[in-house]
Amino acid sequence: MSVTCKWQLTNEGVKWRARMLLRNVTGLAATRLKVGLVINNHTFAFTDLLATYTEPSVGSGYARKNLDGSTWTEVSTASGQSQWSYPVQQWNFTTGGFTLYGAFLFDEDRGELIAAGQFFDGVTPNPFAVPSAGGIFQSDFVWTDDNCP
Repeated sequence: MSVTCKWQLTNEGVKWRARMLLRNVTGLAATRLKVGLVINNHTFAFTDLLATYTEPSVGSGYARKNLDGSTWTEVSTASGQSQWSYPVQQWNFTTGGFTLYGAFLFDEDRGELIAAGQFFDGVTPNPFAVPSAGGIFQSDFVWTDDNCP
């Protein structure tokens, strides 16, 4: 007799999965996970690829940032959910005239998009307009890993 076992993560499993990704426990290089900013007003979707997003130009002072796995901090674990935070990151733009709508997390070595999202202030989208003369943009990042039944 042959049967199929359908796995469902436990609360501890959800926590483990987030820790493995964010803290690079799987042996990823410290510089492999990066965060980038999005300037195209796009509705984020599960089918998105890295090429879906437009980033600010390098000439504006923009650069992707490395995310050090040891810097993620678990802030809560609820039933079926694990939440982690990353300290505030700052970008110093020398020129602007564009709007930042969100950010994406990707594996630089493989070129794979891991996650993306819009900037929010509470419960509504909150894009940030970079002044034409440039300016400072800051954001923290929160990762929520849910157990999807």
